[in-house]
Amino acid sequence: MDLRAAWSPDGGSVVFERQENGRSRLFRVGADGTDLVPLDACNDGAETVQGRPAFFDADDVVFVNDRDGDLALWRFRGDAAERLTEPGSASDYGPAPLADGAVVFFRSDPDGPSRLLRLDPDGGLRALGQEGDQPWPTGGGLVFHSDRDGTDAVWRLDGGGAVRVTPAGLDEGTSYVTPMPSPGGGWVAFARADGGVSQVWLMRPDGRDRQRLTDGEPHSFPAWSPDGGSLVVTRGRPTSDDAPTGDLWRLTLSFP
Repeated sequence: MDLRAAWSPDGGSVVFERQENGRSRLFRVGADGTDLVPLDACNDGAETVQGRPAFFDADDVVFVNDRDGDLALWRFRGDAAERLTEPGSASDYGPAPLADGAVVFFRSDPDGPSRLLRLDPDGGLRALGQEGDQPWPTGGGLVFHSDRDGTDAVWRLDGGGAVRVTPAGLDEGTSYVTPMPSPGGGWVAFARADGGVSQVWLMRPDGRDRQRLTDGEPHSFPAWSPDGGSLVVTRGRPTSDDAPTGDLWRLTLSFP
């Protein structure tokens, strides 16, 4: 079962999480579907290694790993992996790279809601003061998922504070919204479970021009290519408790 894809910075490959035989590991596959290989340097010693990974360059990636017994952020660069976040009762997920070398992610605490944090290049950790998860940078801000007002929605955080992007009165219907802005910032791809079936949608960063991209079989976990011309998505039901499934598919987009 394949899910949570992320493109390499050069657009030549996709790294994703593969769940099989009770383990989660990272794999890399070429953008044309060839040359599938496990990322042994990231997977070593762990039962759970999760995406979407955060790329700083092709050989510098931040990911989630449990090799020390808890889910924490790790970084592989050069020929070695190093742990980034400290042990604790919470679990860290969803890293995303910032242009200044920092990483944003969310921390799932058993005693409260998930919260967004920023890890600076010098190791300093700062809470962003936001309940939410699945953050991804756009321009000088972030888009993320939150159910703070009782509905699953896309939110945007910038210098003026958090703003709801999903129009008022709408519920995206899934906690796996996984919003990701396009490289140019003109669109946000996200998952919406309308009628209980997840499909991939697009909308503007202010919530306008909402349109569904997929139909039929469930689709989720959209990831933009660096040139903004493609999305890799998961087709199937990867989050189902009953016989989960998932394969990666590539959608080629054309904008007027």
